[in-house]
Amino acid sequence: MRRHFFTGLVWMGYLLCVPYVVQAQGKQNTVQINFAGNEGRQASVEAVITMPDKPGPEKRAAVVILHHAGGWSSGTTNQYAKFLASEGFITLEPRMFNTDGERENTFDHIPTVFGSLSYLAGREDVDPKKISVMGLSYGAVLSLLSGSSWAYRTYAKGELRYAAIAAFYPLCWPAKAYIDRKIGRWKNKAYPETLYDQWAGIPLAIFAPGKDGYESMDPK
Repeated sequence: MRRHFFTGLVWMGYLLCVPYVVQAQGKQNTVQINFAGNEGRQASVEAVITMPDKPGPEKRAAVVILHHAGGWSSGTTNQYAKFLASEGFITLEPRMFNTDGERENTFDHIPTVFGSLSYLAGREDVDPKKISVMGLSYGAVLSLLSGSSWAYRTYAKGELRYAAIAAFYPLCWPAKAYIDRKIGRWKNKAYPETLYDQWAGIPLAIFAPGKDGYESMDPK
């Protein structure tokens, strides 16, 4: 069952990378998510939840969608929420920060990723074993961090886990630098050097094309 669900997530990633026309918009509402932040502080964020229009099972699969460094105001996640809702998923888009100028250390936003998981798992219309997370750029880095054993030991509630992770164009070299122990001056003091040494056993798909025009075409 888990294997088939992850296969579906990979296909979802492919579909999200190509042009599409959303047939069903889904019903959207703003909700408040409350959770424990770092050092036990109470924290909360607003999030947009999108419900599928078409009939489905009593408990549905759900996806948390994390926006990129441009912030919520850039409006990059809602198109994916509407598409996934048209495919029968319940989606949640946390408003981590509004603009790039309000962006904090990734460490400060990891509690939001796990708070979103707990919120969805507590809903009667969501299957707690079928909650996935996808992130865009900065959000993709957060999704990768959330798959580490360190993150689950620090933030997870009991046995609750994300079913799968889809990271869209994350910054990959910091993860490799941590693995190679060559992080140097870029080391985030909030994370242990062993950050990526152990994975929480969650299926992961990284979508990082190497032949597009997003970065410089200079061969050097």
